[in-house]
Amino acid sequence: MLKKVLTASVFAALSTLGTLAAQAATPDNVNNNAEPAVPTEVSASPNSGPFYAGLQLGFTGRSKITSNRINFSNDAGQSGTLPNGDMRLSGSLAGRILIGYQMLPNLAFELGYLSFQSKNFDTFLGNSNVVSASQWAVDLAAKASLPILQDARHPTDLYGKLGLAYVTTDITGGGPILGSDTSPIKIDNAAFNVRRRSIAPEIGLGVSHDFMTNNLPIDISWTHIQPVGKNHPGPIDFVAVGVGYRFG
Repeated sequence: MLKKVLTASVFAALSTLGTLAAQAATPDNVNNNAEPAVPTEVSASPNSGPFYAGLQLGFTGRSKITSNRINFSNDAGQSGTLPNGDMRLSGSLAGRILIGYQMLPNLAFELGYLSFQSKNFDTFLGNSNVVSASQWAVDLAAKASLPILQDARHPTDLYGKLGLAYVTTDITGGGPILGSDTSPIKIDNAAFNVRRRSIAPEIGLGVSHDFMTNNLPIDISWTHIQPVGKNHPGPIDFVAVGVGYRFG
């Protein structure tokens, strides 16, 4: 009798284990009334690699080269001083190309080249004279982003940048001075007491949005470059619209 009870118990236990195992392995064993899991974090570009490139086009909001006096010289060995000069580059077209590396989901590093449209001025020496001023810069900046609209396909981020820019300023021109019998004069950086190259802290703010695909972001940004040191040019503000591409 005991033998029959033990045998029946073993068979019952094996049958129960087999049923449980089959139910665990069956995909249909799902609670249809359960709420779907909600992801705790959305990646802006889950299928892209860490490298990206971009192009930004816009205008300089504020840029000025000024001097209390303009020193001049000419090929005849003459030299002198002209009244103060003020060259405003505001409203110039400007563009920036960049490459970046996304080190962390919310931290990237960018290397860029920023070029401003050259402008001619004829207010210092008279209408028969032209002075040209041009600027460009190479910058390296850390870029921190904060998601403000988490969408798996089209996320929107607010970002800030902090870095350094290597700014080059070129001033060239000259010609005869109206009402003077001196030989044509030359105007350059030394005439304005402006350094040709300078190091400048850089800050920036912007909003980016993944357009169409995760690999094609567009953005609107503002960048401020503040040259420092002796005989530095004026500050630079750059407002731009940009488009990028994430590789991978």
